[in-house]
Amino acid sequence: MKELNQIEYENLRESGARLIGRVIPYDSTMGVIYYMVSPDQQNFCATEILDTLSLANKSLYGQFDVIRHWTTPEVTTINYNEP
Repeated sequence: MKELNQIEYENLRESGARLIGRVIPYDSTMGVIYYMVSPDQQNFCATEILDTLSLANKSLYGQFDVIRHWTTPEVTTINYNEP
């Protein structure tokens, strides 16, 4: 999994890339996280996406909308707390 900046995400989205997404926190002090998964990660559930992203973002906890553009439903709301 690779974290993206907003410009990279928007460019990929406009070009039709499917294996991208974003994590939108309900806590307004946290920023949106944009990401791209590899083909072997496309079956990751929302929790697995957050687990992977939390390796680089230690303060990842709370309620999030996890958007995976390759799934149906595309948006999953999840309460996520690191131990």
